[in-house]
Amino acid sequence: MRKKSLAFKKKASKSRKTSVATPTPPSTQSTSSTRKKNRSPYLRHSPYRANLRAAIKYIPMIELRKSHIELLKETPFWLLINILKEKALKLEEFRKVDFSVEMILKQYRGNGQFLIGKKLVELRVSDIQLIFGIRSGKEKVSGLYCSSNKVKFARRKNLQRLDQQAIKNMITEQLLKSNKKTDVEDVARLLCLFLCATLFFTTSATLSWVYVKHMDDWNKMKNYDWGTTIKDMLIRSIEKNIADPWKVQGCAILLLFNKFDNLARILLHYVESSQESAKFTGVCEIVYMSD
Repeated sequence: MRKKSLAFKKKASKSRKTSVATPTPPSTQSTSSTRKKNRSPYLRHSPYRANLRAAIKYIPMIELRKSHIELLKETPFWLLINILKEKALKLEEFRKVDFSVEMILKQYRGNGQFLIGKKLVELRVSDIQLIFGIRSGKEKVSGLYCSSNKVKFARRKNLQRLDQQAIKNMITEQLLKSNKKTDVEDVARLLCLFLCATLFFTTSATLSWVYVKHMDDWNKMKNYDWGTTIKDMLIRSIEKNIADPWKVQGCAILLLFNKFDNLARILLHYVESSQESAKFTGVCEIVYMSD
């Protein structure tokens, strides 16, 4: 009996050793770590923050009064705000494809030009004005940095930072129902800043106070050259991050549009019978004739 029990113990210990020592096949061990290393960056995050979808979702939800609309008509961004308000843009037609943006950025050849096929194509201010319906003035938006204490709007609202969510909160929770002249102006101003934060001047941080400062004076806002400012910020960021296009900031989504796209066509349709948009229509004619 003793011999049998010893033999049983030896067999049991051998089987335990075998089960512990059985290695996982090398291919299965390395698969998960390899998969993590080789995972496409497109699955991790969306680097190009500029998008129309935020505005398509949010702006139609705001119940603007006549006083707001009359003020917005005076802004450089009214044509775009109007078609957003009228729900003329369908959400499913404006999906941002980061991979396509990166492919175009890699074709940058300097001086605002991209190699598309075998042709150098320049990003022109007139194209930006046409695509987004911006009515630009001639004065330059000056400065690359500005602190909040130099901005009247920031001081009046006691703001230290301004981003998309802060803008939405101020509009819907504080200002929209007020009849005060300054509050009505602020709603219109904040809608313009919402487009700046989500589409025209996007960064990984908050909206620069430079753009807010140039909207302090309501009567001067339309005098500034917003089309050139949008282009300059984008091209400056492309040239700074030429080796790493994923770090490019600004209106990178602009590169996916051209002046014959659906957005530009909708804008043209909305301005056909508008006397206020004579300047914009003139820009359209110049751009089309130049091609």
